Amino acid sequence: MELTEAHIQHVKSCNDDSCFRCLYLRNMKLWRKRMPWLIDQMWKHPADENKLVWGLGCQLCIKAGLTTSSTFASMGFDGSGGFSGVLRHAKSKAHEKAQKVLHGEDVLDAPSKDDFAKFMQERLLVRNMLFSRGKMRSSLNFHIPGLGGRKKMTQMQRCVGMACDTIDLVFLLEKSSSIVLHQDVSKGLLVVTFSACSESLEVVRGFLGCCPIPPAEMESLQKCTRDILRTACAGNQAYFDVIRKKEVLVADAAADEQLALRLMRADSTMFEPTKMVVKDPTHCVRRFLSRPFAAIPEIHEVHSTLITRGDSMTCTLQFSDVLGSAFAEFCKKMHDNKRVRNLQFRKHRFDSCQRPTGRFVLYAKAFISTAIFASTHRKGERDGTRAEQFLQYISEKRLLLLSMLADASDEVSILVRFLDQGDWDMASLLAEIQQFVSRVSSLFLDGQCRHSGYCEYMLQTLRTPTAFLTASGPRSIGGDRMTDALFQETLQEMHAWVALLTHTVEAEFPGFSLMCAMSIFNLNARSRDSEVGQEGMAYIRDAAHRLCAAFPEVNEENFIHEFLDIRPIAMHHSKLASVNSFESWRQAIRQVSRRSSTSHPTDNLSKLVMRLGAWDGCATSGVERVFAKLRKCERCLSDQNKRLELKMLWDCDRIGPEVFSTASTIWAQLYGAPRNGATSRLDTGVKRKRDSTTETAFIARRRAAVASAGSKSLSDVKERAACAASDLIDASDSIQQEITFQQQKQFKNKIQGFLDGVLLQSEIPEDMQETAQAFLEAQDLADKKRDRTKLNQCEKLSRSTPQIQSVHKVWVQDEAWAEDFKRFIYTAEVTEALFFVVKDPATPPPTIHWTLVLQGGFVIDYTHLQYQAQGRPARV
Repeated sequence: MELTEAHIQHVKSCNDDSCFRCLYLRNMKLWRKRMPWLIDQMWKHPADENKLVWGLGCQLCIKAGLTTSSTFASMGFDGSGGFSGVLRHAKSKAHEKAQKVLHGEDVLDAPSKDDFAKFMQERLLVRNMLFSRGKMRSSLNFHIPGLGGRKKMTQMQRCVGMACDTIDLVFLLEKSSSIVLHQDVSKGLLVVTFSACSESLEVVRGFLGCCPIPPAEMESLQKCTRDILRTACAGNQAYFDVIRKKEVLVADAAADEQLALRLMRADSTMFEPTKMVVKDPTHCVRRFLSRPFAAIPEIHEVHSTLITRGDSMTCTLQFSDVLGSAFAEFCKKMHDNKRVRNLQFRKHRFDSCQRPTGRFVLYAKAFISTAIFASTHRKGERDGTRAEQFLQYISEKRLLLLSMLADASDEVSILVRFLDQGDWDMASLLAEIQQFVSRVSSLFLDGQCRHSGYCEYMLQTLRTPTAFLTASGPRSIGGDRMTDALFQETLQEMHAWVALLTHTVEAEFPGFSLMCAMSIFNLNARSRDSEVGQEGMAYIRDAAHRLCAAFPEVNEENFIHEFLDIRPIAMHHSKLASVNSFESWRQAIRQVSRRSSTSHPTDNLSKLVMRLGAWDGCATSGVERVFAKLRKCERCLSDQNKRLELKMLWDCDRIGPEVFSTASTIWAQLYGAPRNGATSRLDTGVKRKRDSTTETAFIARRRAAVASAGSKSLSDVKERAACAASDLIDASDSIQQEITFQQQKQFKNKIQGFLDGVLLQSEIPEDMQETAQAFLEAQDLADKKRDRTKLNQCEKLSRSTPQIQSVHKVWVQDEAWAEDFKRFIYTAEVTEALFFVVKDPATPPPTIHWTLVLQGGFVIDYTHLQYQAQGRPARV
């Protein structure tokens, strides 16, 4: 650009050495070489449109139309800040936005995807750090360099949570064909998660919502479930009508939750199309232990006395630091174990009793030694009494039975852990239960527990006798008393448990359920290595009939044909990749669909495999994991922020980078362009100019002015103040009373200092000894008076019998009673009497009852009247 006549005239007439326009003209070629977009022109003055002023501009910002967000495109840059102002514009967000617009890129007035990714990374880092330190304060209250502070962090979290909601809602509305809802209640909060599968066999599991629930009302459960669905649907009734058409509802076996699900299923506006309501399988398996154990007297007595009861030695050891340390020392000496300190007892879940039961068996010698230690060193105390009771209770049969219970508990825990997985294979459920029953049968019906596990270990332990002293005399455990007859007698109790177990299994997992029918898709090692025989074919037809009856859109004969056709391919995938049944079937269906849909049709098969994918992990274990994350949430978060944070923590990683671009779009709709305050300051370290009119500035000035005063002694200030206010003090009684009170308080403090021996000799008056003695005597009198007052209060509040005084009138139900005791005043009018003597004070006559209601009184019997007449205290 050449110099114009206006530029030349300005240079000739300008006498300002700091003129920015002259600086630009001297360096114009160099600046424009470095920044080709830079232009200079005349701009309309912002205050007067008829006036033109010179300034620099940006061609890119002008072409992009950023006339509101960029000074270089609206009014021109007049040189404030010098050349650094031009450099700042080159790095500004407005200039970067103009470049993106001119290159055809989509530009949002929102933080970028990288900003949201950085926020998510820092958010999780800070949250985990706070939780690991046991802190429950808001982790939103922190600053991320380059992003912003607490307010912006809250807005970004809201956008990320809403982005996760939006993406999952799109999948549920447009793609999913089978949806399962899992719900559970903990500490007054209802949480609902979902599992859904599309026709393309894509599975999505996520967090749907949470809602505080009023105390234990099934109507509240229904209302909260409806509110969670409506919130997830953004209040859209059409969306709600689509999502409420669930196929499976899952909750634990609590009566109120099951009743609420049943009523919602019967409600045409809620879950009427539901195919199945499932009781949480994990809780069902736990009842394999809890209910049979409680029903068999010997097992219940042994298990509760030794493990679960509050006064058991297990609980005593768990919550006693002293006994825990003693137990750890005995474990080191007897079992060479340096890590065990207690039995890890957790009473809130029944299956968690497997750990203390198993540890009791493994460290039985150390446990008994700890009980001996407690009975000796804690004799007469609670722990010593419990230890003595424990030592007198244990016997060879009871310890052997407890070891068998430990084996049974361990078998059940294997099944519980399988069902605790978030995506456990539903097709394998029946096989897992069958294997569990088979193992239990081998252990206790075939007697194999003698040669394995906890029972074998206890038998080896009891072969060596253990002797100890109890209050009733010496005792010993083990040795020659461990006979085969004792083992068989103990095993009879476990036979009863196995018998009850089979009934419980049939009750909790009926073979006719749709869950069990899904087992035809099982591709474990046994099923894939065996051919489908006549018996297997009959089972396949029965299961197919149940499933097709539940889903009429599936043709039964075509499904069986497609099932048998694709099954070998699915078996190959299962064996090759070691994946679960659904994944194997999905790979097989996709493989044949890519080649030919006519030679290997899968239309009917894919509809049921789709249900298998959605139904996998059909338990409330996922909801309980949400509760675990919820405990990490801050108590100070609002309900909305808490829900969005749970959604972000639960689903953000699953969704991936898509959530950040969606969050940017949501930000642009909600908040518009973010402030530039989060960018790095060029003048970092330099204090910014403060507004001197604020309250904070005023307080700072006041304190600075007061701080300039010199130091003065208390006595000088006291003397000057007394002189200055002498007239006011003399005229006011209240001021004088306050001064007297403070002086008395000072003197009392001085007396206490004398008694404590902290006064100097020069500070002690001559009569201080007598004064201090009088002070102590006054304190003693005050203490006695306080004790008497407290005793009188206790007597007034204590439970005592009414006393008939000489002025009280008495009404008797039997007139002969009045002849027996003539010292009292009797009356026939019930309205005049205060005491009513009846045959049964619990059921007085109706007339007496109404009199007592209307005017009050005392109801006594003949025995009480007799005690009153003899002057003896009546028994309560």
